[in-house]
Amino acid sequence: MLAAALLMTITIESAIHTAYPIGTIAAPVTHGDLAIVSVDVVIEGSRTKRDMLLQRYPFGWQMIELGRPKLLPCQLKARAADAAAVAFFAGGIGLGKDSPEYCSSPSRDVGHLSDVVAVRSLMNSAATTPKVHAMIPSVHIIDGYALGAWYGAGGGETIFAKRNGVWKEIAGGGGAYAPSDLTKLGVPPAAAEKLAELNAP
Repeated sequence: MLAAALLMTITIESAIHTAYPIGTIAAPVTHGDLAIVSVDVVIEGSRTKRDMLLQRYPFGWQMIELGRPKLLPCQLKARAADAAAVAFFAGGIGLGKDSPEYCSSPSRDVGHLSDVVAVRSLMNSAATTPKVHAMIPSVHIIDGYALGAWYGAGGGETIFAKRNGVWKEIAGGGGAYAPSDLTKLGVPPAAAEKLAELNAP
């Protein structure tokens, strides 16, 4: 119960901790369960201004992804933002223009919401890979297995299995898992293929 109570305290400000050094953080612009914050970050040695997308879950806010430098309408729509929300952000903080490069397969969650929330909550923990606060653009769940993608100074994936109703990490690290890697971890071939396909860039 204590852990659950602590997780509920995750505000937008406390959620913004990344492997990137962050300087100035502007006031967040929020609409429903989405928020965009302009931040000064150092990426690969260069300081740059980016817009950061956060989403609110039952445990609090979580970082989803960085813009390049602006977020795009398709990225918001992938998080279930309706036309009114897209128009609100476009008229407020501003959005970039959709492009095939980033909009052909925008990051989105796949699976039952309660499972997605459980896995995302685990990925907030220092005991779970990536063991640092990072962007978590997507969690995909297929047949009792989950693949959570993350990035910060680097990037990678964390694999979970649901056992007796509880999600547990079974592997995690930098880079992407191929279907053959997933089957070696005990993921059934069909689920392994689907998980890898969903997370393909």
